Amino acid sequence: MALTLRDILDRLAQLDETQLCDILGISSEDIDERFIDLIEEKIETLELTVVVYLFLKPDPYLTANVSADGKTQKKHESTRTALRHIGQIPQALFAISAVGIGHLAMVSIMVMTPVHMSHVHGSLKIIGLVISVHVLGMYAFAPLIGTLSDRLGRVRVIQLGFLILLAAAIISGLSPAMSTIPLGIGLFLLGLGWSCTLIAGSTYLSESVAIEMKPASQGASDLVMNLMGALGGALSGVIIGIFSSIIAGNP
Repeated sequence: MALTLRDILDRLAQLDETQLCDILGISSEDIDERFIDLIEEKIETLELTVVVYLFLKPDPYLTANVSADGKTQKKHESTRTALRHIGQIPQALFAISAVGIGHLAMVSIMVMTPVHMSHVHGSLKIIGLVISVHVLGMYAFAPLIGTLSDRLGRVRVIQLGFLILLAAAIISGLSPAMSTIPLGIGLFLLGLGWSCTLIAGSTYLSESVAIEMKPASQGASDLVMNLMGALGGALSGVIIGIFSSIIAGNP
């Protein structure tokens, strides 16, 4: 059953634009190309979700949550308790702030770059290339950043991440919409700086809290990170809109 469902999802993920439109009962001429890309992405996400749910056995979280006797479940700390605990430890508070601020900076610039490029009718392929370079910076150097974090220290790598994020903001902010290479460099540095703050910050947070608070503290970190990302994504559009109107002479 599991393999059959997986095969079905594989086939769905491999459908081209025409086949997807036929399944949805709509004409390919009536929809935007980006809508098809979005559908394909959601199909692939669904496939991964089903595979993880069916084959990730036993659940690592449940296994780790069992005490040494193999029967007793460890006490589950709430996110509110974790946040209160983090607030009492300066090192942990610094670490979670670094993660949140790094994510805020990354999301704010990343989401507006395609909008910036589309103002001069940049093609989806060029925009996709710039975002791909950004994703490369986010993840490709994670092992190196982890090693640097071990050798140089968590705080130094976090500071390095902030410097890289600042450089990324300057380069991306000053690059014209048609300048693909400077924007690519800026977005690459943006991903690299984010990686520094996330890896070093998460490690520093885990090391700073009590052992029984580690899982809940990581959950609290994820909460703060995503809230900051949502804030950055929401405010970046407003900021761009305001400054665009000012520059255009229409306050």
